[in-house]
Amino acid sequence: MTTAAELTALRERVARILTTDPCQRVDFNIPGYRLRPGGFFVIGMSLTVSDAAHRVAGHRGRPMHVRVEHMPPHVGAMYYARSNSIVVPRASYGSTAPEREAIVHEATHAIFDFQRVRLPAWEEEATAYIADAVYRRLCGNTQAGATGIDAIADGIARDVSATTAGLASWTHDVTAAQMQTLIAAIRRDPAYAGLREDRRSYRYLHNGGTL
Repeated sequence: MTTAAELTALRERVARILTTDPCQRVDFNIPGYRLRPGGFFVIGMSLTVSDAAHRVAGHRGRPMHVRVEHMPPHVGAMYYARSNSIVVPRASYGSTAPEREAIVHEATHAIFDFQRVRLPAWEEEATAYIADAVYRRLCGNTQAGATGIDAIADGIARDVSATTAGLASWTHDVTAAQMQTLIAAIRRDPAYAGLREDRRSYRYLHNGGTL
């Protein structure tokens, strides 16, 4: 069972990842939306405010949480819009580079939720994969998977990220063609089998929240 102290340390670790460089340089455009680094800062800072502080301030809604739960197969971490929670499998999560990238990925979903951005779920997932790939490159790691989602996202990140502090990238724009190539790879991934089976033009249920 996760202790209160472990949850506090986890929350502080996630907040630190989201509020410090290089996460604060993750900045790019997809067709119809711009993911700005300020969103990560706001999500991270919201984790430093207790539920009691939200209640004292008289805010309505649900403050941001980090929770520890068992993960389904093929899933490293998750974001639950209903409870405004980044969910991870253990209290030590975020100690390795891939785990930090996964936190950036899930925080991207949190940004969509809090901003009430209603893109199709496939586009939102693609944006989150690009965000964690850009973050990985800004951390100095250019090693991605040779094939599949990570390789495609890394190729896009190479175009939209500034790999040296203070160096402006050539472009911040992800093209529609790049998005469709990445979405096609996401559709094939076993982790998204349930999403593939949904026959509707599916969008994640974002309900906003208190920051």
